[in-house]
Amino acid sequence: IRRVLLVDADSYDHLNIPRIDESALNASINYGITVSDRKARLEFNLVNAGIALTDSTPTHRQYLYASPVDDAIDLQHDADVVTKASMYLVQHHCQ
Repeated sequence: IRRVLLVDADSYDHLNIPRIDESALNASINYGITVSDRKARLEFNLVNAGIALTDSTPTHRQYLYASPVDDAIDLQHDADVVTKASMYLVQHHCQ
């Protein structure tokens, strides 16, 4: 499930940062989503290639012990998108 990220560009007028319009914000968020989707595709390719944790290994047991719940995975995805979008904005507007 994709969450819509809403950002009001006018709410940051009092800060001393470069002016970033709505199209720049949308471009940065689209970039974040694209990078995240590419990462997911690479992970999917690894699974389809048969590259996975072997059962009864220490790594597999650690994964089972520390495996995140679905809500945490969704939050991590959103955080990845926001992080990539922020890096995009810095690279394109803060130099």
